[in-house]
Amino acid sequence: MIATESDIFTDETFWEPFYTDLAKAHKSIIISCPFVRRWRLDRLEYQLKTMIRNGIAVCIFVQTPASLRKEKTNLSAEEDREICDYERDIKRMSTWKAHVTERPRAHQKFAIIDGTKLWEGSLNILSHRDGAEHMRRFDSRYEAERVTKLHELDRCFDCEVLRAKYFVAAPNVELQRQMIAHAIHSHRKYQKFSLRDLSAASGVAHQRISQIENAKYLRAIDPLFEIFNALGLRLIVAQADDVSAVLNQIEIRSEAR
Repeated sequence: MIATESDIFTDETFWEPFYTDLAKAHKSIIISCPFVRRWRLDRLEYQLKTMIRNGIAVCIFVQTPASLRKEKTNLSAEEDREICDYERDIKRMSTWKAHVTERPRAHQKFAIIDGTKLWEGSLNILSHRDGAEHMRRFDSRYEAERVTKLHELDRCFDCEVLRAKYFVAAPNVELQRQMIAHAIHSHRKYQKFSLRDLSAASGVAHQRISQIENAKYLRAIDPLFEIFNALGLRLIVAQADDVSAVLNQIEIRSEAR
């Protein structure tokens, strides 16, 4: 076990040193926060947009409202308003070119800057208003990496889409299901579609799309995966504009054998 020093803060003493850390960022800012509220985005917008314009990746992990996974006809007025507010705030952050990853059960509160500075505690960085909170700051690559790996904060969908425009599915059926779900979610987010936007464009109910993105509605094609595996085949998902380039690469590799 590596001993690390840390400092503790309240909601009243947190913001000034946190903003200082943001201003000193050189490569990346990761924020994990279950809830987003307009009043806090108003205060963070200028600094985060400035960071993004300076080439710093801002990756944000938020909790998908449970109401998004319900049938639209079963939503209360409050739930419908919650969805509208949520999608408005997600779109707002996306217009900054922040990378926003939605997770159904996300409830952690972290900020990691340049992979070396870790903030963790009870304060919701993207929604806090006036509640009493406790935060701890570590200036430690070791602690930052532990949290990043444990909570999969290196699985930013936009970053992964930018790193690879297409993928070849793994030979394991469960992994194939997860990777297809991941690809659909990644490309939806990269193209700035909300669940409702994609529902309107595709004719598929938004709650069904949410189930697919969480790999809960792909079991119907599991036999197809099994057949592909038995034949030594793999699925490839590619952007339409890249299909020719992918096929060319396959032909080049085949000729080289």
